[in-house]
Amino acid sequence: LQETLSQHNIRQLDQRITARFHLSAMTKQQLGPYLQHRLNQAGCKHSLFDASAISAIWQGSQGIPRLINSIADRALLGAYATGQKTVDKAIAKQAISEVVAPKKSKSTSGQNSAFIPKVLLSMAFVAVTLVAIFAVKDYSLMSVFKDENHYQKLATAYKLNPDEEFTSCLNIEQKSNLQCLVLDWPLTDLKRLQRTVATYDGAKWQMQQPQELLMKPKQALILWQPIEGFTKAIKPGESHSLISWVRLHLKDEGSRAGEDEWQIISPTGSYSSGFDQYYDPILANKVASFQQRVGLKSDRIIGLKTLLAIQDYTDQDGLEIDSDPSTTNIEKAL
Repeated sequence: LQETLSQHNIRQLDQRITARFHLSAMTKQQLGPYLQHRLNQAGCKHSLFDASAISAIWQGSQGIPRLINSIADRALLGAYATGQKTVDKAIAKQAISEVVAPKKSKSTSGQNSAFIPKVLLSMAFVAVTLVAIFAVKDYSLMSVFKDENHYQKLATAYKLNPDEEFTSCLNIEQKSNLQCLVLDWPLTDLKRLQRTVATYDGAKWQMQQPQELLMKPKQALILWQPIEGFTKAIKPGESHSLISWVRLHLKDEGSRAGEDEWQIISPTGSYSSGFDQYYDPILANKVASFQQRVGLKSDRIIGLKTLLAIQDYTDQDGLEIDSDPSTTNIEKAL
């Protein structure tokens, strides 16, 4: 572009440009945070590119942002098409060969592109996700409420700062530690919640207490405080960083008088004070007891419904459990 603008026959255009900025190539150290920033803006809080993939993308793109975006886009398609959850070096190199390499003739291009057939089949399923990650700059759930005033009403119901103006779910997340969560649950599960629910009946949105619901709404939205590390349900016998959080919050669940310390059954079957991230049988029994007490299926599986119930029925420090769920409120849950 600079060379084009320097041509004598378009000097008038060049002279009318009053502000200039040249975006230089990224360094290798900048690339990883840049990719994660784009993922964060799309709502993905964990990395999808391993270190070897980031290094390969930097070498293949020479740090040029335009090429980085194209390669990352193609690499994510490749990972999806091959059933991998992260982009590794092999996928990154294949993406680079398809984005950066010279175009091939029709007779050879099909043989040299390993991802193209699978990508074409899966394109319809992942196009929206990829646009969100590498094309949309601003992550927002504005489509949930057409009227921005509803976000303010939701924030008021959750007793957020009344002096702040809330105009979107992203705005709420930026100004508090809460996030919007859309729930497609049966009516019985929604009624167990102990926090305000924004419901849509097909005509209008309104803020309701779960106990007031008479029928399942077409849409339901709540605010919640995400639990760090939670991505899928956890079953007994598995190890997960979230287990320490659950163990703390259910410390007194089912405890007998005088029991102040946890005993943990290690994977070998012996009692231990370690293995704090191991979902052992003792904790599984406490989870089952809690689930039964609050009306959930007593399956010992720690999923979203159980986590929300733990937030609702335990106090802020997670050291006591209210024996009467009807007295629990959103201030205690969050």
